[in-house]
This record gives sequence, structure tokens and C-alpha cells, in this order.
Amino acid sequence: MSQNPLQKYFRQPKLSVSLPSKGRFAPPDVITGDPNNLSVFAMTGMDEIVLKTPDSLFTGESSKRNSKLLSCYTRCLASQCH
Repeated sequence: MSQNPLQKYFRQPKLSVSLPSKGRFAPPDVITGDPNNLSVFAMTGMDEIVLKTPDSLFTGESSKRNSKLLSCYTRCLASQCH
């Protein structure tokens, strides 16, 4: 398996957190690895712009986009493709 040449430019986790529930209430396929050491990634510049734009906040578009991105990131992390 060849390594991606852009791997060093991927987003890196900024901190790690532990779940107070220890993952007990999550479906088995959602949390992979240790629920006491989950990686947290910073938002991208585009994420911040969308979340702070008044029009998208007023219409709810920013919340919808943010939840869609969060679910994409969660699925991506679960499959270890970050």
C-alpha cells in the first residue's frame, strides 16, 4: 500500500478528549478506537466563514452545512481515511 504524498498536509488533531459516557450509548460502529482518547480537529477556514455569515445563520444553512460536515468527518474518521 503506497502512502499518499500529500499526507503531511492533511489536517492534524489539535487535542484529545474523553467521552463522559465512555461511548456506552453510541452504536458499535460509530466510535472506533479508545473512547477515552478521541481526536478533535480544528475547523477549516471555510467552515468558520460559513458559520459566521449572517445570511446563512438566519436561514439555518450554516447549521445544516455544519451538521453535514460533522457527519462526513465522523464517517471518515471511523474508516480511518483522515
